[in-house]
Amino acid sequence: MSNIDLTRIITAQDKAAQAAQARASSIKTECKARILAVCNEVVQINLAAAAAAGRLSPDQQAAFGAGLQWIEDMRAACAARIADTATDPSERADWPPVPVGVAELTQAF
Repeated sequence: MSNIDLTRIITAQDKAAQAAQARASSIKTECKARILAVCNEVVQINLAAAAAAGRLSPDQQAAFGAGLQWIEDMRAACAARIADTATDPSERADWPPVPVGVAELTQAF
């Protein structure tokens, strides 16, 4: 009779799954940090409220729309990095650029 506890054995498959999860978490954290560096949560709430109330100028509304699209593009880039397991994500510098006017708009809110 063996004293090996089979419930505590970590297989190579378990280790690979843990590494993939850690990698995905790291990429998501970087994406979130990049978005929040441009537009933190408070600014996002204030902008959404101003847009919903119709208090943005046409130029601000255009920048707001561009910012929303940029966030979607960032999320898509994040998903692509997670799926691209052949490339070290730290070697990729191709995050979508912040659209013109977005940083200026966020500074006003």
